[in-house]
Amino acid sequence: MKRKKYIFSCLLLLIVFLFFIDITDIVQGFRQIHFEYFIVLFFLQIVSMILINVQWLSINRWLKLDQVFSVIVEMNMLGNLVEVITPAVKAGGEVTKVVWLAKNNHLKAGVATAYVGTQKIISLAGFLCLNFISTLFFLIGNYRVINHWLLIISLLLLIILFLLVLYLFLYPGQIKKGIIRFKRWKNNNKIEDFFVQLEETVKQLKSNYCYLIYQLILSIVIWLLFAVKLAYLCSVFDLNLPFFVIAMMTYITYLIGMIPMLPGGIGTFEASLILFLTSFGASTDIVFAIALLFRLATYWLVFFISISYLFMKGFYTWLLRKKFQTL
Repeated sequence: MKRKKYIFSCLLLLIVFLFFIDITDIVQGFRQIHFEYFIVLFFLQIVSMILINVQWLSINRWLKLDQVFSVIVEMNMLGNLVEVITPAVKAGGEVTKVVWLAKNNHLKAGVATAYVGTQKIISLAGFLCLNFISTLFFLIGNYRVINHWLLIISLLLLIILFLLVLYLFLYPGQIKKGIIRFKRWKNNNKIEDFFVQLEETVKQLKSNYCYLIYQLILSIVIWLLFAVKLAYLCSVFDLNLPFFVIAMMTYITYLIGMIPMLPGGIGTFEASLILFLTSFGASTDIVFAIALLFRLATYWLVFFISISYLFMKGFYTWLLRKKFQTL
């Protein structure tokens, strides 16, 4: 019931915004952006996608899984497509990656899960670091436009989440022992196998702290690009805000968007970003244009690139099969 109320509130908020603003103003806001601005925005998103695949490839090589880059790209494209249509904190995309790796690359389910889990832990660590730092700077800046108690609670939740992730990464063996005690759990063997593989993976990562730091820095750069994209849009619309304020808005809204309410966080993400930006005195038409453009680059562009790539690869595979059948 609470979930339905929350979804209804977010959708109602968007409808209210649409009712009180002039759509022509939003269109005019879009027209203010020259084509080269779109190119820069899309270029930044492409760089983000490339870096994510590079991170997957480097982890893959470190774990000696011997996967080629094209296989990793296809896995991520498929995961992106599933993430768009599943409202489950990106869990749908990660499960898809595990299943795809296990079926198409002859990996054990535990190995595939540990591989995906390792990347997710490293990515989440980078996200939480930036979220924590930007929120802390915002609180130190003593801005009065947003309820500080809301941010303090968010900060405490981030600290708890970060500690849980850190504990999972440092002591997977202890968690495994706790899992083993619950023999009544369904798929207990699979869960135990995951933690066994994760423990082995963590040992490999711990054996080279320089490599681990490199992965963390790469995750921070990837997540930092999201704030850079929003900062770029704000500068295009002459909305001058300190970068750490924009970063705080970016990561808090992403955190809210990860709540499994609607596919891809649609509605919750936009409503949160609009509320943050309007609280700094920006006009609703400009705010709406920024939110839509940011979503266009970070959500819909990823969707269209992913579905286009998978379609072209499937079509190319079909042509090859047809060619061999005629020989």
